[in-house]
Amino acid sequence: MTAQRACELGLVNAVLAPDTLLSTASAVAQQLSEKPPAAVLACKDLMKRAFHAEVERALTEEVAVISERLESPETKEALSAFLEKRKPDFSRFS
Repeated sequence: MTAQRACELGLVNAVLAPDTLLSTASAVAQQLSEKPPAAVLACKDLMKRAFHAEVERALTEEVAVISERLESPETKEALSAFLEKRKPDFSRFS
């Protein structure tokens, strides 16, 4: 993935040339230092909570899907094939 693509997806805030990185970071740090400290800390805490809640939700969904798949006929075929030392045949599953 390119830096530009990461920016388009919202994974990063900006794509900067290496020679402007430090000055840009310093300018942003200066702007943040001029804000009310308690408000900045509260925002940071809220962002962390939202991130952790999203990760927790995703993990819960992942566990549910994996649990469901472990009970599937495809998994049973895969395990049987492994124990019988043969290639699994998934052709009968749609």
